[in-house]
Amino acid sequence: MRPTESKVRYKTDHNPGQAIYPRTQKHYHYNIARLHIKQDGKEYVFELDVNPSRAIDFRHGKDIDMRDVLKVQRIFSSVSTATFAKNSDMLALFATDDVLDVAKVILQKGKILPVAEEENRLREEKRKRIIDVLRRCAVHAKTGEPLLDVELEKIMADAKVQIDLHESDSWTIRKIIEAVKTPLKVGMQTVQVTLAPQFIGKAKYYLTNHAKILKEETLADSSWRVTAEVLVGVKEEIFNYLNALTHGKFSSKSQ
Repeated sequence: MRPTESKVRYKTDHNPGQAIYPRTQKHYHYNIARLHIKQDGKEYVFELDVNPSRAIDFRHGKDIDMRDVLKVQRIFSSVSTATFAKNSDMLALFATDDVLDVAKVILQKGKILPVAEEENRLREEKRKRIIDVLRRCAVHAKTGEPLLDVELEKIMADAKVQIDLHESDSWTIRKIIEAVKTPLKVGMQTVQVTLAPQFIGKAKYYLTNHAKILKEETLADSSWRVTAEVLVGVKEEIFNYLNALTHGKFSSKSQ
């Protein structure tokens, strides 16, 4: 909660006469997060109007305030027509009609649909991040020599792996390594992390998408201890995330 704000429960109750999107905004671009749910023979659609880069960062486990992700703090059945989802549907499917709680589920389980310009920018940023990780953790398998920039670009082209914004960088890198024709040796490291119970949810989601979980256990004090295999090039990124999430209150060791 922000220091200047009181605790507010956000719901979707809305005066139909209120203009969420003024009709004069003919060129308004929607950045949508959408979740389809089929249950009891019925199909439900829930949408959010989001800032795409922040939505994707949240999806990848960064600690971002949901109110900074949402452009409009409402749950829609259709953003383009400003049609709101029914509170009764949300209560039945999410067990809550609180906008921020429902929005988190939509972002975690749904699909983010950025406008083309933003999507292209985010995809290029991700491509550069992947090249940087490969530069730091991959070498030629036969000679052990580092990869030149021109070789890295060729690897990206030869692998023909689509840069998917909904996929973690680590998973995309694994697919590229498997698909590439150039024999590579990639540095991997096994790490063990122990976190307090209140951090397990976000940490587990993040680690599942950025590492290979080898072993996990719940300790006597309900802490979570996990052993995972990570790319050397993303180890620092993972630890930086955990440090920010827990405010430094986690333990780790490399094996």
